[in-house]
Amino acid sequence: KLDAQGQIVGTWSGATYVQGVVSYGKIAGTPAGRVYVMGQSSLLTFVPGESAPTSIYDDNGVYDLALLPSGNLLVLTNYRVVELTPSGELVREVVPLIGVVDGRGILYDTETDTFVTTMLGYTNHFHEMRRWDLATGAMLDYATYTYADDIDQFPDGRMIFGSGTEPVAIAHYDLATFTPLNQTQRMFVAIDTIDGVFADGFGE
Repeated sequence: KLDAQGQIVGTWSGATYVQGVVSYGKIAGTPAGRVYVMGQSSLLTFVPGESAPTSIYDDNGVYDLALLPSGNLLVLTNYRVVELTPSGELVREVVPLIGVVDGRGILYDTETDTFVTTMLGYTNHFHEMRRWDLATGAMLDYATYTYADDIDQFPDGRMIFGSGTEPVAIAHYDLATFTPLNQTQRMFVAIDTIDGVFADGFGE
């Protein structure tokens, strides 16, 4: 945990190895203070100061999650998207196996009840960002951005994408237009939820 000046003010460790792939280690937090960490094949959770990191769900590569209004978790793995309870129980498979291939990032949009995933992909479908209907799991739109990875969203609905090789890009939620933010490559991105501005992430 870092303070506003970037100084380390807290560290926590668990039994799961969260290194090995540069996309591992994404973090999500709830308003109540619970933290979720994506690490290798496990989804970890803990409350700082109250509990140690514990695995609550295992799959083939757990890369990212989005918090749903219900409190459930929308979890992206290497090859599918699942909905889980906050304690890690499987509710349903939203996007079945091979619906995504080498998934990397996920973002849920409350206005449209849809979500976007990024993936490394496969032959003829490399580096696709796909928009899905949450209720049906149907794919609605797609676009490509080389090695797109992490995703976040501005208050006005626009999305910001990090990439393993390309500059950070901003896109409308329908994935129709992409605008590079600058010439700096960043894999991880975040929006300051108070001011609605881009907080710089980490390059490779």
